[in-house]
Amino acid sequence: MKKLINALTKAFGGHSKTSEDYYNQGNAKCRIQNYREAIDDYTKAIEINPNFVMAYNNRGNAKIALEDYRGGIDDLTKAIEINPTHAEAYYNRGVTKSCYLGQKESGRMDLIIAGDLGITTADEAIKTFCQ
Repeated sequence: MKKLINALTKAFGGHSKTSEDYYNQGNAKCRIQNYREAIDDYTKAIEINPNFVMAYNNRGNAKIALEDYRGGIDDLTKAIEINPTHAEAYYNRGVTKSCYLGQKESGRMDLIIAGDLGITTADEAIKTFCQ
């Protein structure tokens, strides 16, 4: 995976990177659990494209992996503000609220919305995390 990151970095070394380039680089860093650098890449993607829903979603998940639960929820909430039908952000926010912040009812509501939007594992998450 480090070879992939190095190849991406070399490929774009002297060229302007797009928001997608930074997003993909962030995803590669998340795969090797390099969350801090992934957050930096997602932030750069968002600076270029402030409406990049998946960059907010994935940056939120990276923050949650580093136990920055409130920061993660802020990013997931921003993803939902940009796209109110983004099921994955509702799911991730619901699980985070329920598991890490003790906000079971609020988390349950997010998981219900995620289920309504097509996340098939939302009902199981409600049973597991919101009881």
